Amino acid sequence: MQLPAPVLRYRVLGPLAVFQDGVLLDLGTDRHRRVLAALVLHANAPVSIADLLVAVWGYDTPDDGPQQLRTLVREVRDLVDPHREAASDGELTTTPDRRYVLQVRRTELDVTVVEDSLETTRKLRAEGRPNEASREIRSALGRWRGQPLAGLDGPGFATARERLQDLRAEVLEELFGAELDANRPQLILRDLMAAVVEFPLRERLRTAVMIALYSLGWQQDALFQYENYRELLFRTTGREPSAALYDLRERMVRSDPSLHSLPPRAIQRQALPARPPLPPMPRLRPTRRARASVWAQLGGAVVPLVTFGFGSPVLFAVLAIRRRSVWLALSAAVYLCAVVLLFSGWENSEALWSDLVLAGEMIAIVSAAVQAAIVIGTPPRNQP
Repeated sequence: MQLPAPVLRYRVLGPLAVFQDGVLLDLGTDRHRRVLAALVLHANAPVSIADLLVAVWGYDTPDDGPQQLRTLVREVRDLVDPHREAASDGELTTTPDRRYVLQVRRTELDVTVVEDSLETTRKLRAEGRPNEASREIRSALGRWRGQPLAGLDGPGFATARERLQDLRAEVLEELFGAELDANRPQLILRDLMAAVVEFPLRERLRTAVMIALYSLGWQQDALFQYENYRELLFRTTGREPSAALYDLRERMVRSDPSLHSLPPRAIQRQALPARPPLPPMPRLRPTRRARASVWAQLGGAVVPLVTFGFGSPVLFAVLAIRRRSVWLALSAAVYLCAVVLLFSGWENSEALWSDLVLAGEMIAIVSAAVQAAIVIGTPPRNQP
């Protein structure tokens, strides 16, 4: 009588772990874990020998790396499919072009289970069933056991870890969305604020925290969240918030009655949390676009100085056209007048008049440099 195949469960939302019929398996050495992790991350897809070599040794593969890898793959195959038929690859197959494929069912890998829960949650929310959606997505969130793939370093694992962190952010977004659908902002506010600190550039989280704060009557805090996000987004990516978020902010400024709010009795029935501190703006490494913005500020400030004011009217005329600003156009006109006065001062033989014009021109040059740096460094306002 043939024994039933063991049921395996793969876990990567935390340290790599494999359970066989509910029993945690010993995965062997660090190299065994790396080979298995690379195969699990590409479950049901072929993985090349080159990719596995990088997963195990990085870019410093020993001369006998391919031979060692074959031994590691054989031992991993014995681990995940010990009851396969003789001379059979079992669940870890080899393709004709010498690549490896680990066969994993969707219910056997925590990542695909979470992805399926996300889809189910979105359907439940679309059907107007927020309580069921909340229960479904909370179950998915509970599958995280710490940092994904903890203890495994290297370029491939770092990229996978970022992807899995993005997946967690999506789960949090759906959870908070379901709770807001159910009119329970007071229950999620603390966790929501913590999520904003953890994922400061996720716009859906900012949207959720703005709605939660506004629903609880904290309009100014909700508007501050928008300004905080807008400044951080521009400084790190050079982009502006979406039109949808800007529209939400404008509706909050106008106290639009159509915005979702809690009925007073619902707030009284449950104790509200203490007013939470607003999350600080994280110190993120500036992006290439952000650094380019700094250089643009410096360049704008230098133009009036190196041209002795003659470039100021042209600079502000260009800024006025790009920003569609009447005030910048007036600035260009003022600096043009300063250039004309400078010419007249040179042609006037009176020393006192020439000195006054020169002093005025120096003030105009410094003013133009400071104003140019400020204007270039300030993001343009969103168009409603």
